[in-house]
Amino acid sequence: MPKLSAEQVEVRRLDLLRASMRCFARNGFGATTVRQIADEAALAVGTFYLYFDDKRSAFNAIAELNRARTAELLEPLLSRSDPIVAIDELFRISFELVSSAEGQESLQLDLQLWAMAARDPELGEWTRQTMNVWVAALTTLVRRARRRGLASTAASPVACARDLFALLNGSLLELAVDPDSAPRSQKRARAAARRLLGTSANESDSSEP
Repeated sequence: MPKLSAEQVEVRRLDLLRASMRCFARNGFGATTVRQIADEAALAVGTFYLYFDDKRSAFNAIAELNRARTAELLEPLLSRSDPIVAIDELFRISFELVSSAEGQESLQLDLQLWAMAARDPELGEWTRQTMNVWVAALTTLVRRARRRGLASTAASPVACARDLFALLNGSLLELAVDPDSAPRSQKRARAAARRLLGTSANESDSSEP
């Protein structure tokens, strides 16, 4: 058998992660077997074990991949000149990401991750670190908005950022139950975010359609 290049190895690893995500989202973590993941990826079970020790290590790898994607999402928004627009964009992009089939699978996986984090110290710590990344980014944007007089929230930047994070997550989790509610949920969440910030749609270059 010819040796795979480093690029081919990474492609196969990502294929297994995507297959794992689909199986976890469809069957639940507990009910998913390595055989199901391998079949989903159209690979042999032995191939799975060349990349991961067990299904838990695949789950952990998905969590790390999601954290890297979070950083990719937040970095350009932190460089936006208008922090209010950046926050609005964050809400809009987040809703768009979960509107696709892959996004719905990721959302279902997030629900399982949060449930498992409550009784798993390792996942609990990972979840706290991820939350802190989101809250830190939002705190930076809220602080900039207040300095420039673009936000009049009475809450501290950290408290406002935590409220925004809770609002975004709650709104996205609603879509796990009712995907068809995406348009109205997005509109409602973005309006609620502006109220939390103490601003209004016409006070910034909002990208809301």
